[in-house]
Amino acid sequence: MHLSPAWGLTGNEKFTIGSCYLKILNTNRVTINAGHNWKWMWSLKLPACLIYFIWLVKNEIILCNQMCVRRGISQEANCKACGLTETQNHIFRECFKAKKVWNLVLGTNVEDHVDVNFFIWLDANLSSKANCTNRVANWSTIFAVTLWNLWKMRNDLQFNDIVICENSVARNSLTFANDIAMAFNRGTKDDKKGNETLIKWFFPPAGCIKINTDGSSSNEGSCGSFGGLVRTDQGKWVEGFCGYIGYADALTAELWGIRHAFKMCKDRN
Repeated sequence: MHLSPAWGLTGNEKFTIGSCYLKILNTNRVTINAGHNWKWMWSLKLPACLIYFIWLVKNEIILCNQMCVRRGISQEANCKACGLTETQNHIFRECFKAKKVWNLVLGTNVEDHVDVNFFIWLDANLSSKANCTNRVANWSTIFAVTLWNLWKMRNDLQFNDIVICENSVARNSLTFANDIAMAFNRGTKDDKKGNETLIKWFFPPAGCIKINTDGSSSNEGSCGSFGGLVRTDQGKWVEGFCGYIGYADALTAELWGIRHAFKMCKDRN
């Protein structure tokens, strides 16, 4: 008798990716409400990786310590930061580190909001149309980015024993949210109303040289550097320089570049 392999999850016993996907969902106990409208979430003006992350959170798939114990991956269900049971709600709201980040991002105390159902809280903030004073990004973008950075902060501590400062997480969240908003707003009608300014290099006067400098730092301000370039009145390269200055914000890095340029001019008369 000739035996051939058969796939037991379809009527014709043939393998399909769809049937495998549904099996995985069922195995992981993920229940997706067919009547729920998910279009608002997929239409959020966020990078695809962030939307996918939010989808994981809404379906309780992210591997918090409690979930790892439930799946037999780990035997430790407690939060590494505070020692309490680590659930999704704990990571994003209840842990003292999360509360401090939200306080910094909001500029107010979040204690009054932790008793609201986690998923109601999640949907209400992600679907919010509220604008934030002195911010390009609206609240839903800031909220989503902060969730993402809280998860990364947790993972740095959990897997690398790296303690990230809550101030740094809050600052990075606000900066990244503004960057996202500016990227999505580029090319819109409102953006096109503004005047575009093309920036280019101009030759210095005859017989003179020109020094251009620049400086930059990481979002967390933990790594700053500067550089510069010297060119003649014909645009020919004369000399270049660069340097690393460690912890610094962008303005400090820019000033170091200017300082080095003045010092170089003084040293060479």
